[in-house]
Amino acid sequence: MVAGFAVECLIKAVWLKNGNELIRGGEYVAILRKEGYWLVPLCDRVGIPLSSAERRSLRRLSLIIRGIGRYPILRKAIEADRAGIRWASSDDDVIASLVERLKRILSDSETIVSCVRRDARPPRRYAVT
Repeated sequence: MVAGFAVECLIKAVWLKNGNELIRGGEYVAILRKEGYWLVPLCDRVGIPLSSAERRSLRRLSLIIRGIGRYPILRKAIEADRAGIRWASSDDDVIASLVERLKRILSDSETIVSCVRRDARPPRRYAVT
């Protein structure tokens, strides 16, 4: 659960590095209309490409955040049936690799010129390594 919140913070840090904002007029500005701790759509919107393994692990992690960490139960039982709340050591490895990639993106001194706003161009695409 904590790993999920940490990944969400790193994704949002990349969003900020791209020149976007999360606060306007003292209020939170969502990246997506209904964020709801769904990490794959956040990555897509920010411009972080994901491997199929990263997508699977992030979907599971999102369910863990929503169903175990944030709320007492999942709001819809079908959410658990679709992806299943299962976690394996391979998921740990996938998420650890993604976190390292996000940290490299954030430490890159190159200025990000693509601003990602609802009315802006598509986001800069980062390589999957």
